[in-house]
Amino acid sequence: MKKILTLLATLIVILGVGSCKKGAHASLNKIEYGSSFGMCWGYCVRIMAITSNQVSLEKKKNSDQSDVKRCQKSLSNEELSSIKNLIKSEFFELPDIIGCPDCADGGAEWVRIIENGKSKKVTFDYGKAPAAIKELVDKLRETEASITDCN
Repeated sequence: MKKILTLLATLIVILGVGSCKKGAHASLNKIEYGSSFGMCWGYCVRIMAITSNQVSLEKKKNSDQSDVKRCQKSLSNEELSSIKNLIKSEFFELPDIIGCPDCADGGAEWVRIIENGKSKKVTFDYGKAPAAIKELVDKLRETEASITDCN
């Protein structure tokens, strides 16, 4: 009986792990990444959104919310997959706010994942991504930097 239970438990774990990888984030609706600086002149608020194979970037001024720069870029399936693959389950377990983002005018960064109609946003001190999402944040920064026609 003990052997059967052990075998059954092992089988459940193997099937569970295998199924997680194949359809990982198949129902992902949107990935958002942004940064802001409270005491800043110029375009101090940046919001990037990734939906399907499209990435859009908005740059806003703190002093004039009507002055917004918007631009877009297409992502290849490989680029999108490389971002999706960096979304770990630990993201959803993080607190909504980590540290004291932009408290001493050091800036704030955030990541929001919208999946299955549910939204989870994590905000943290600029340049200090939590270990659980550091690779994802690095990739999102790289993606934002690749949008060169938004100046």
